[in-house]
Amino acid sequence: MILNLFLKLFVIIQGLGAASGLVYDNKDLYVISDDQAYVYHYDLKSKKQNAIELNTLIPANQIIKKNKPDFESIVLYDQKLYCLASGSKPSRNDMLVVNLQTKESERFDLSNLYNHLRGQFMVDEKDFNIEGFIYHNGYSYLFNRGNGNNKRNAIFKFKGLPHEADLSSVAFIEINLPVLNNHQTTFSDAIIVDDQIIYTATIEAKSDVVNDGEVKESIIGSIDLQTFNSGNYSIIANNQKIEGLTLKKKSKNYYYFLLCEDNDDDSKSSKIYEMRISKDLKLIK
Repeated sequence: MILNLFLKLFVIIQGLGAASGLVYDNKDLYVISDDQAYVYHYDLKSKKQNAIELNTLIPANQIIKKNKPDFESIVLYDQKLYCLASGSKPSRNDMLVVNLQTKESERFDLSNLYNHLRGQFMVDEKDFNIEGFIYHNGYSYLFNRGNGNNKRNAIFKFKGLPHEADLSSVAFIEINLPVLNNHQTTFSDAIIVDDQIIYTATIEAKSDVVNDGEVKESIIGSIDLQTFNSGNYSIIANNQKIEGLTLKKKSKNYYYFLLCEDNDDDSKSSKIYEMRISKDLKLIK
């Protein structure tokens, strides 16, 4: 169960069960799912929800689990939402960009970028699974989830947005994430706050880049943005897969995050949680 002392229910989003990423922006909450072609928008002022259909190759109403687009991360930049697929299968190489003024979306095929990243740094297809995306100061950071055979938790960093990537600038940084009870944690999302990377990571027994496994624990932790050394972390949930986080606000001593979970079942609602945590990432009851 969720460690309810730390994670408080914030809102329930109807229509999706496999929430995989979220963005909070001035009373607007945007949530994506790995098995649907919609961005779910919740207006916290009016408490109303709507869905923005994405212009995917397969129409939204024809998507089933075996052909899901696998959108795992979402970024808000310049009044556009960037929804990134994981690249874990050839059918999962798209990025959808949503114009928040027109509510129209444009699809970009990232196959060339993903092929380049795998080839340059000798990452096997079975080890490639992008679960987090940050765009910061003109650089993209893609977070590879280490749930393949070789457990490669890593960050790809390059100039430009993914569809405009400067391939001559790519860096590959492998990250030592915590090991808990002989189980390796693996990236599930990341953001930048106060010049440090704040990430979520999970433990899933017997999972791979395509199939989910039994969830053990979820954590939140930090990585230095300059050295990429791992910092403090805290366990935030047992038996629940925390898939995404976004900053709601911050004070002198605390961060307030919103987090989403992937139910890994057929339910059609997703709980969004709020968590207050000290800036050294120690949990507060």
